[in-house]
Amino acid sequence: MSTYTIDIRPRRQATLPRPFLKKLGADVGDALHVEVSGQKAIVKAKKRIALDAFREIQSAFSRSKISEPTLRRSVESKRTHTK
Repeated sequence: MSTYTIDIRPRRQATLPRPFLKKLGADVGDALHVEVSGQKAIVKAKKRIALDAFREIQSAFSRSKISEPTLRRSVESKRTHTK
């Protein structure tokens, strides 16, 4: 386990140490998900690239006008043909 001290400046800004971000697997542009319980916090990296890719897939699916049941049938058909 690693311990870090992060100072909070007057405008509630903080600089996160590079080793801290590296341990989380976070980088510039990513988001941090923080769960707080009492005075303890659990910090997890949310990779922005993965989230952006997922949103783009959702958007493309919405634009395609293909219904979810049709897509599921097509995927299932491909699975049975490749076995």
